[in-house]
Amino acid sequence: MAAIFAVVCIHTHPFRDLQYPDTTFKTLSYIIDQACRFAVPFFFVTSGYFWGKKLLNGAEIRILLYRYSKRLAIIFLIWSAVYAVIPPYWLMETLKYGPLKPFYWQFNNTLNWISNNPLTFIMQGTSTHLWFLTALIIAFSILTFFISLGLQKYMIPVSAFLYAIGLLGGTYSTFPFGIHLPIPATSGPFLGTLFVALGWWLSNRPKPTASIAYFIIILGFVLHMTEAIFLRQYIDERTRPDYLLGTIPYGVGVFMLALTHPHMGQSTFLPSLAKFTLGVYVMHQLVKWGIAGLGLWIDGPSWEIIFPFLVYILTAYIVLLLTKFRLTQRLIS
Repeated sequence: MAAIFAVVCIHTHPFRDLQYPDTTFKTLSYIIDQACRFAVPFFFVTSGYFWGKKLLNGAEIRILLYRYSKRLAIIFLIWSAVYAVIPPYWLMETLKYGPLKPFYWQFNNTLNWISNNPLTFIMQGTSTHLWFLTALIIAFSILTFFISLGLQKYMIPVSAFLYAIGLLGGTYSTFPFGIHLPIPATSGPFLGTLFVALGWWLSNRPKPTASIAYFIIILGFVLHMTEAIFLRQYIDERTRPDYLLGTIPYGVGVFMLALTHPHMGQSTFLPSLAKFTLGVYVMHQLVKWGIAGLGLWIDGPSWEIIFPFLVYILTAYIVLLLTKFRLTQRLIS
C-alpha cells in the first residue's frame, strides 16, 4: 500500500503549484517527490521476485510468460482506450464545454499524437503511467530469453547495461556524455528490466535480515538524494529525476524490508488494500483529474495534504466496486 500511495503522491505533486513560490515549499515538494521514487522500482522487483518463485515451484517459463503478458497486455489495451477518450481534468472540461466536446477533442488529439509518435504509443499507451505495463512485459520476455538459453549469469549485467543506457538517455541526457533515445527512457527495456532481474535473483536467495535491508535503504536514499540535489542545484532547478543510480539500492532495499516483515500491518485493514494496487495504479489519474477542481475551494497547504489521500481513497473505493462485477474485473486485475 505504501508504494502505490507513493505513486499517487508523485502524480499529485504536493506543494509543486506555482502558488507556493516560497523556497521552503519548493524544497518540501522536491523532497516528497524524490522520497517517493522507490515505488515503481519496488513494483518491478516484487514482480520479478514472484515470477522467480513461480519458476522455482515448477512453472514452465514460456507458459508463465504467456499468461503474464496476456494479462498485462489486456489491461494495457483497455486503459489505453480509456485514456484515449477521457481528457485531463475531464470533470471541469465537461462542466465548461458540455458532455461531448471534451471527449471528442481528446480522441482527435490522441489519434494525431499516435500518428506522430507510433513507437512511443506502443511503449506507453495513451497515458504516460501505462509504460509500467509494457516495460514489465518486455522485462519478462528478456528474462525468459536468457533463462531458456541457460544464460542466467549474463542477465543482470545485460540489464544493468540497459539501465545505464536509460540513464544516459533520460536523467543524464543533458550531460556531454548523454545520448538521444527514440522513445522516452522510462519506456521499453531500459529501466525496468534491471529491477525485475534483481527480484528474480532475490527469489532464489535466503531472506535478508532487517538490518541489511535498512542499510541498503539508507544507502540508496542518500545516493539518490545526493544525485537529485546535484542535478537540481547545478543543472536545472526544475528537474525532478525519476531514476538515478541511487534508485537501485533504494527500491531494492524497500522490497527487502518488506520481505523481512511479511506480516507487517496484518492486524489492520491495510493488507486488504494491497489487492487493489494494480487497479489503483491504472485508474488514479482519472480520479485525480476528476477531483482536482476541488482545490479551487479548498485552497492553501491543507489541500496539498488532503489531495493525495483523497485520490487514493476514492480510487481504491472505485476499484473495490469494480471487483464486484465480473464484466469490470478485467479492467483492474
